[in-house]
Amino acid sequence: MVKTLTRPENWVNKFELDLNGGQDPVADVTKAEWAPISQGLQTATPAGNETADTQAFWNDKGFSETDVTGKRVTFALTFQRVVGDEAQDFIASKFLEMGDALRTLFRWTDQSGKTILANATMTAIVPFGGNANARQTMSCTLSLNGKPVIGTGGTSNDDGTGLNGTVSGGTTSLGDGEDIGNAGGTTTPVISKADVKVKDSSIKVGDTWKPADNFVSGTNKAGQEVTAENVVVGGTVDTTKAGENKITYTIDDAVQTATVTVTA
Repeated sequence: MVKTLTRPENWVNKFELDLNGGQDPVADVTKAEWAPISQGLQTATPAGNETADTQAFWNDKGFSETDVTGKRVTFALTFQRVVGDEAQDFIASKFLEMGDALRTLFRWTDQSGKTILANATMTAIVPFGGNANARQTMSCTLSLNGKPVIGTGGTSNDDGTGLNGTVSGGTTSLGDGEDIGNAGGTTTPVISKADVKVKDSSIKVGDTWKPADNFVSGTNKAGQEVTAENVVVGGTVDTTKAGENKITYTIDDAVQTATVTVTA
């Protein structure tokens, strides 16, 4: 069978920041106020910043072996400044801050719908800059703290395939236009109908578990029904030992947490 290859453009990746400054990617996700990092965004460069351990052993006959023993994942972002965009204004407001004030939740959804959710520190903030007769530029690096929470079922800026290049919103904005409003410059408020219902459950050590087991029902912003396969799920259940496992379910701006208790 011939495998179909895709070559998605960079913009299909979706980036979001929590305007509430959440710290815990599991406990605080239900209170997160997500703002898309999109308006004016020109480049996004992820880096692993790996810690490598290289060793040479007798049996390698002069050659070496390398193991990656650590990572510090970062996302370097450069913008054209768009005043009034929630994500940009949030980042710019942290220019003089230090410590935990520079930390918030960050979520990346790739073209396949996989989500990476983590506590991130906003570093190297440049709130504006450039020549006097040029549009303002802006930049920031997001440094992820600790191990990210991996999820599935997210919705990227594309339709999830990286093929169609479909972006929602108007055509008058810088970026995807989703949060700019109409061409007249006014913002039309949209009441979200997003909702997600989940349930707690109990299983025994060694049992199998899947995210759909705790999902009850859900709707997206437009009020359309969403199936379990299209819900962003954060966290996993360790079925090898007894304990409580917190699993988050997200549909657009609606988030709920289910507890899966594993008993001996």
